[in-house]
Amino acid sequence: NELVALGNVVWFDTGAGGGIANNGIQDGTESGAAGVEMQLFRQGETTPILTTTTDASGYYTFDLLLPGTYYVHIPASEFQVGGPLYGYVSSLGNGSDETSDQDRDENGVDQPDLATTGISSTLYILQPDSERTGEDQSNYTGVLDDDNVNFTDDFGFYRPNSLVALGNLVWLDTGAGDHTNNGIFDADEVGAAGVTVTLYISGQATPILTTTTDISGYYQFDNLNPGTYIVRLPAENFQPGGPLELYISSIGNGNDEFTDQDGDENGVDQPALATTGISSTVYVLQPGTEPITDDESSYTGVLTNANVNFTADFGFYLDVGLVLDKQVLVGVAVPNAPVTYVLQVTNTGTIPFDAVTITDTLPTTDFHYVAGSSSPVEPDVVSEPVLVWHLGRLDAGQRISVSFVVTVTKGVLGLFQNVALSEGEFPRGTVTDTDDIPISIQDPAIVLHKQIESFDDDMIAPNFVTFTIDITNVGVSVIDFLPMWDLYDPTYLAFVQATPAPDDSINDGNLRWSDLTSAAPYGFGHNLMPGDVFHIVTVFSVTQDLQPPITTTNTARVEGATDIEDNDANQDEDTVIITQTIPSAVNLLSFSASREETSVLLSWQTAVEVDNFGFRILRATGPDFTLASEIAFVPSVCHGNLCGASYAYHDQTASPDQAYWYWLADVDTSGNETIHGPAQVGVEGLAVRHEIYLPLVLRGR
Repeated sequence: NELVALGNVVWFDTGAGGGIANNGIQDGTESGAAGVEMQLFRQGETTPILTTTTDASGYYTFDLLLPGTYYVHIPASEFQVGGPLYGYVSSLGNGSDETSDQDRDENGVDQPDLATTGISSTLYILQPDSERTGEDQSNYTGVLDDDNVNFTDDFGFYRPNSLVALGNLVWLDTGAGDHTNNGIFDADEVGAAGVTVTLYISGQATPILTTTTDISGYYQFDNLNPGTYIVRLPAENFQPGGPLELYISSIGNGNDEFTDQDGDENGVDQPALATTGISSTVYVLQPGTEPITDDESSYTGVLTNANVNFTADFGFYLDVGLVLDKQVLVGVAVPNAPVTYVLQVTNTGTIPFDAVTITDTLPTTDFHYVAGSSSPVEPDVVSEPVLVWHLGRLDAGQRISVSFVVTVTKGVLGLFQNVALSEGEFPRGTVTDTDDIPISIQDPAIVLHKQIESFDDDMIAPNFVTFTIDITNVGVSVIDFLPMWDLYDPTYLAFVQATPAPDDSINDGNLRWSDLTSAAPYGFGHNLMPGDVFHIVTVFSVTQDLQPPITTTNTARVEGATDIEDNDANQDEDTVIITQTIPSAVNLLSFSASREETSVLLSWQTAVEVDNFGFRILRATGPDFTLASEIAFVPSVCHGNLCGASYAYHDQTASPDQAYWYWLADVDTSGNETIHGPAQVGVEGLAVRHEIYLPLVLRGR
């Protein structure tokens, strides 16, 4: 009377004889499973204390047991090839002891792979005189009283050929680029683990099964009766602390496209998942009719492909967006000049960022942050070339900008890329975005262009050449120091005037403007702005006939210019070659000097004189014209009329033991003069005759 017993039946839940398949109830004429090995374990022990085998009707008994807590186990071998339960799975039920007899109690604690794990019953606490009475004990052959025998430990199994399964994937649709929120499970995306998934019979308000996605995001509801089902992810998944907190359903409208998880998002979108959860489309499941193209690699059951529908997929993404836009106010700058960058960060999603950080990396250590230039706040970190701003919270749709100024070391030139990184922190992680922008650092630049504006080539003296010089600022900075030189050959040209005037106008072949940006009359009185032009006009008279092949040049040159940032501009020059025939006031045929006993005889002959007033005679003891001084003036014998003549002059002041160089300057009626020579004579005893012969040019008026 102090002992107890435990049993009772293992049956095939096939629905035979009017029963209902896989309902966890032995009904109709469903038969028992004979020859199944049954093992009895004490709670907490791993070795069976008793083993028996079901009889021809599927019954088993463990009799005359000491009071205690027990469970019954069917080993894995019974479900393997050759075993009495090969190909069978546990019928509907969750292993709870409902204290009812074998006709209404399936107590196997379901396992997904019985051929590996076997199956165990729930725990039974057996005590004498306390067991349920009234259960069917017709197969009991022992001597214990009814209240010492528990015959409610039953196991139902069925072959799944007529059953179906539904799954399959919950994933995070957050891949890179256009993979985000495309409703497709792409290779760079992962499943969502630990998501609670429930199964409903369509039209019913209470779930019939609940499971959780595995580490790869897969789930399955196996061994279902044919019917109409809906899969649902409860709201708890989307609430704070849930595996899908802040996530929303990715693109898709709940249509079952009968494709695998790589292209089928079946969640029927809801606006507030943390309140409503989300359901799938309705699935009508029938054996032998399910899509055979779906990916069932995660399926762990024994149903055939045509009985498994693994197209119930749910994709979710975080509507989190952070866009960084980096701009530079000028794309080209000079060293030392302030360069302003603007960084703009926008929250383009629906999830607020708890904190936003911007990190700007300047191109090189030659870029220098100007302290105090950042707006609206200074960087939290200044460690050139890195600048960091911690900007705090950024709500959905908000935008924040910072601007700052840098300068570049003098002499550092080239194209430089400036890179910025923004980071937005939110409860599920961090989102980043980058942007970069180039800037070209150049020295200031000018272009000089010189040309002949006009010729005065008539026979009336004097004759003039007018030049224009254009200096253009083709750089991006302001030129505030601009010297210029104009170089010419005084043998052929004599400076007349210029606008603006040069700092000096000595006819030595070199006109100089020390700074064209200075005040008038030697400059324009203002700086040369980018794109602006300084226009200079110079006028020269022709001092000696220019007839091909005789030519002369006039060169304008800028050298040593600087901008307001103290950067050196380039040197530039332009040369004009004068090839057009331009007569002087006098066409000189010859000019010679010869030693006589007490003097030097100077002789010259003109072919034609035009408005000639006379001739100045200059003398020096060397070939340097700047050292020459006037010794005489000889009037023209033509008296301003067009004629030619011969002239002679005796230099009575010449020393016989000194060599001399003589120049002849014809002076026209307007005061302009043309220099000829030099003619040279040696000391006494070494006298040389030096004559200059020029081609005869005759022109009428």
